[in-house]
Amino acid sequence: MIFRRAALYGLSIVAIALYQKRKTEFLSQLLPPIVNCFGDKSTAVQTVACQAICNILKTYGEAVLSNKLFEHIFDRVILLTASANTEVKDFANITDRAIKETVYKCLNTKNVTFKLNDFVELVCQKFEKSKDYDTPMVLIDWIEHLNSIPSVNIIKFMPRFILKFLRVIETTEQNLKVGGQ
Repeated sequence: MIFRRAALYGLSIVAIALYQKRKTEFLSQLLPPIVNCFGDKSTAVQTVACQAICNILKTYGEAVLSNKLFEHIFDRVILLTASANTEVKDFANITDRAIKETVYKCLNTKNVTFKLNDFVELVCQKFEKSKDYDTPMVLIDWIEHLNSIPSVNIIKFMPRFILKFLRVIETTEQNLKVGGQ
């Protein structure tokens, strides 16, 4: 566990140093081991993986969003926001906010490589697969965040979200009824 945590810190530092010299050339090689550590059985390793992604997001920004692993990063971070471990959950929420900040910056520039349609589809898929209470709440917060970005017309995506919202409400209502019996 200690070695995995140290390796994650090292990867984060190497990523920042490489960015200064080579920009995004090595990002695709640096992200996979970090993404894999989101699923580690050690909560300490999971929290350091969140920290590493935050550091890389601050340095690489939009390059992380356009990387082929972004979908996996987003997926894992959303899963960790529902963690039973408070520390993991807190670090996952910090990472979620860092992703939101990066998306906000990206969508407010003219140089947009972020694929909003694909991202909205990803959010919809996460809604359909969510089985806990926390995940839909994080995703609803994402929709609210996207709505706050002046360059994004979230209304055109609402038909895709409405059914997901209704399912979440229905599931929550059913769980409350079962819990109350």
